[in-house]
Amino acid sequence: MAPATGIMWGARSDVSFALEIIAFKALPVLILGGFTSIPGAIVGGLVIGFGEKIGEIYWGPLVGGGIEN
Repeated sequence: MAPATGIMWGARSDVSFALEIIAFKALPVLILGGFTSIPGAIVGGLVIGFGEKIGEIYWGPLVGGGIEN
């Protein structure tokens, strides 16, 4: 019920749904770094960011690019 209500309220309030991209990137960072550890979340962000960039450099040309987002 909560997701449906959030989607309807967001559509009514002119919320930008482009923010879901940020949320989809933040969740693995929090899981990797830990939900209660700020230094862990920072390290998790660096690891995820580094992995995204390396994946884009090496695997991007093989699959047509755009895999970072």
